[in-house]
Amino acid sequence: MINTGSAPLRYLCVSSKSRTDVVGYPDSNKFLAAASPSANAQDKPWVRVLFRDQGLDYYDGEQDE
Repeated sequence: MINTGSAPLRYLCVSSKSRTDVVGYPDSNKFLAAASPSANAQDKPWVRVLFRDQGLDYYDGEQDE
């Protein structure tokens, strides 16, 4: 996080004991999302996905009403 403004930067960080990461790779347009049941690095992740940004619209695949 970089404060590019002239006022002090304030932010709120909320956490739990679970390990969750979302990482963006802007040079290759990829994203990684991973979640583990605890902060223990030895725990196998519940989910780990790496995918390319395909620029989908928020409502892509939703039915019109």
